[in-house]
Amino acid sequence: MIVGFTINGITAKRNDGVSVRGKEINVTTNPTITEIKLIDVLGKKDALRAKYVFKCEYEPRIGEISFEGDVLWKGNSEKETHHVAELWDKETKFEPAAATETMNTILRRCLTRAIGLADELRLPPPLQFPIVTTKEEKTEQQDIG
Repeated sequence: MIVGFTINGITAKRNDGVSVRGKEINVTTNPTITEIKLIDVLGKKDALRAKYVFKCEYEPRIGEISFEGDVLWKGNSEKETHHVAELWDKETKFEPAAATETMNTILRRCLTRAIGLADELRLPPPLQFPIVTTKEEKTEQQDIG
């Protein structure tokens, strides 16, 4: 279970002078775990600190938004937590159940903040929003296609 989430740094930049007229803008998001360590919580090494980097890159090189920070994860038992830490130490692999929960937290928290930053930088949002259309527009689209 996730017991803590922090953002320790944010970088957001729009590159002026890059022409995107007539070009498609592609946004890629990439969360990466860079380190996992056992940490003390209330005097016991029973939680993990996963350091992460989360990037939203805009191609053709018009901007980038990135976050770095920590997610604290705790297993259902101290044994499970230690197993996840040992797997990382030996093989640099993140146990799937812990990884899924951790990555989903990073995506949800960072994308939420990236939307506002993208708006401030006049960049497209880093995820697709649903688009509302009228019934007439849908009919016209079907007739054209």
